[in-house]
Amino acid sequence: MGTESDIIIRDYLTEQERTNMNILDYIKGKKVALLGAGVTNMPLAAFLAERGAILTVRDQKADLGERGETLRALGAELILGDGYMDRFEEDVIFRSPGIRPDVPGLIRAVDKFDWTKGNKFST
Repeated sequence: MGTESDIIIRDYLTEQERTNMNILDYIKGKKVALLGAGVTNMPLAAFLAERGAILTVRDQKADLGERGETLRALGAELILGDGYMDRFEEDVIFRSPGIRPDVPGLIRAVDKFDWTKGNKFST
């Protein structure tokens, strides 16, 4: 973490595999979470949906209005309001620049992940 475009790739990959990975090939069919449904993530949502990602958008607002309709039209599942950072099960997480990387819900998601088993969560 540490940059505004943090990506948490939840597969256990070697450094060489990460270096050679094409993110566009990787993302197809993966469960992808977007944290925040603000201006910065709307183009990303469309980009990922067009490339076959299984999209979940998580936002603290309970109602996204027209943005919510746009996201639903892209096939995104919406997790909104209280608990929007509970129970991450996505393979990849994109964090909006407005969400700090050290928020407890995001830290729990990373800590919960069992890196030795690929994209499987420990129980």
